[in-house]
Amino acid sequence: MITLSHEEEVLRAVSVRLADLLDELERQLLHYMEFQVPEQAMLTACWIANTYTFEKFRYCGYLALRSSLPQCGKSRLLRLIALGSKGNPRVITIPTAAVLLRSGGQVIIIDEADRLTNRDKEMQGMLIAVLNSGFERGGLVPRSVKGGGKKEKGEEWVVKEYPTYGPKAFAGVEKLTDTLSDRTFTIVLNRTSSRKPRLNERRLGDLLTTIRNELQGWADRNESKISAEYEALPDELPELIGLDDRLQDIAEPLLVLAKLADEERPDGPFVTPRLLEGIRTAAKRRAFVERALLPRTLFEIIESLLGASERKFISSKNLLETCRRCGELMGIRSTKGLSSLLKRFGLCPRESPDGMCRGYMLTKEWLEDHRASVG
Repeated sequence: MITLSHEEEVLRAVSVRLADLLDELERQLLHYMEFQVPEQAMLTACWIANTYTFEKFRYCGYLALRSSLPQCGKSRLLRLIALGSKGNPRVITIPTAAVLLRSGGQVIIIDEADRLTNRDKEMQGMLIAVLNSGFERGGLVPRSVKGGGKKEKGEEWVVKEYPTYGPKAFAGVEKLTDTLSDRTFTIVLNRTSSRKPRLNERRLGDLLTTIRNELQGWADRNESKISAEYEALPDELPELIGLDDRLQDIAEPLLVLAKLADEERPDGPFVTPRLLEGIRTAAKRRAFVERALLPRTLFEIIESLLGASERKFISSKNLLETCRRCGELMGIRSTKGLSSLLKRFGLCPRESPDGMCRGYMLTKEWLEDHRASVG
């Protein structure tokens, strides 16, 4: 449990060594969040540090927070990420096309990305265009705009290219597109097993301001060293062998930072092993990011209801009541919410065989097909 005296001590004597700053970020993340694998906190900390150095690299991987259900801590983690990132960016929801296009080179943090993609197809296309191009230095999105000068009748339109390269973190429950998944470190969050401390941004403010200043100072002092280390990388790092090429591209900048951090603190504890475990965990989750993640508890409920039967109909009302008796699934508040969730797994509501109610036809075949996607 963090005490005020510890925060005051950190504020007075926080080290300018990158490894110490990453450790403090990791400690804060683990204090307020529950990760499936603790090393994902170091992956997140290194991603935050890279918001100060990304311009030195060719690639900047995104950070995607996902869960199979609402209320798993995605918004809280985004707020923590924002507090540590360069410029202390605001967490935004449903940004306009103009905001996205004019935010190149800045840290963009989007909560409830599903609301954006579900609300407006044009905005969905804009978001995907910006995200697809913005992970690589030099990424641009062309748009037709009116020419400069005074507005006159018949004014010609010209093509303007908007830079899109920069760090981006976003949260949602929907599956990722193939192209976006390739550019992303995915962290899957579940409901916490115990209540985490309240996130008091006022109390954390001074501490995170100090950390942001120290990270910026470290990045400014080490510009040439960062560039030299990156340029000296071999075609393939031994630590990343076995990962796909795109994941290696976006992992290299974080490993450069981890290596420099460990060189500054040769006595340890070392950052690199924790970061590598976080990256490997993200790589394992990539087998599932192209499809929705089925909550394990919901899967077990359906399996129990089906029992030894090959197929069984259960009403929406009864299934909802059963789910809501489970703490992990309390976030499903209505039959409409239940339907929205189950549609992602190929289960759609239908009339009962007797025509008296609506519900779901559960089958053993469906269980087997979705067993591997249980979150």
